[in-house]
Amino acid sequence: MRARFFCTLTLIGCLTMPLAAGKGTSAGLAGQPLKPGIPREDFYIFRKIPDAPVFTLERQTSIYRLLEKGPLLFTLVYTRCNGVCYPMIRSLRSAVERLGGLGTDYRILVLSFDPRDEPEDMAAMARVEGLSGHPHWIFGTTGPENIRQLVASVGYWRQPDSLKQQVNHPAVLIGLNRNGQIVRFLVGASIAPARLAEVIKEMRGEFVPSYPLPRKNVIFSCFQYQADKGLKLNWGFALLLMPGVVTLGGSLWIFHRGAHQRRSAPGGF
Repeated sequence: MRARFFCTLTLIGCLTMPLAAGKGTSAGLAGQPLKPGIPREDFYIFRKIPDAPVFTLERQTSIYRLLEKGPLLFTLVYTRCNGVCYPMIRSLRSAVERLGGLGTDYRILVLSFDPRDEPEDMAAMARVEGLSGHPHWIFGTTGPENIRQLVASVGYWRQPDSLKQQVNHPAVLIGLNRNGQIVRFLVGASIAPARLAEVIKEMRGEFVPSYPLPRKNVIFSCFQYQADKGLKLNWGFALLLMPGVVTLGGSLWIFHRGAHQRRSAPGGF
């Protein structure tokens, strides 16, 4: 009985989790209001960000041209920020120096969301952080319409503060794979090396034993979810049912054997 009860609870959890995840993803595809709060990774995971031109002091390129050379760590900042922007870049630099792999496994794109910023301003930001001329840190700007498309694609909000002459915004680091798909968010000005290592593995397509949504490379997943195809049963679902089936079959066999022995015993009926 205890085994059957546990299996039932596990089955309910397995059924409801993907449905909730699917609901979040569908809502994300429809677009979410960009309002203050922690960016909802589950709404935007696996979506492709739009391509956009990237203007640096040295050249003009684009997000997808940069992705041709490998995955990107991507963040949005602005140079007049007196809040989280500079501390986040500093923390990211420290975490990257501890982990390594920059330039071989990934590169970093720091893009301004402020239309007033020019490539010269972003170059000055790089100098302040000791990253001027670094080949694998790209500090750049893009056009106003591209900014609107990018912030909408990742749920990034901006709230002007006229009193402080600043813009309130979240500190978000986004992992992009080579296809331009969002694979993970890191929220906050402090970048923990252990969490960043998970993002880098995700960008490379490696297995990480914790996911915001089911993945096809999770061996014992009950379902697979794809936005265009919906839910699909996976063979892990059969494994989930096995304990209940074995328990039920064993119980029926015991009852049947007991009844047979009673009939076969002297004086049985």
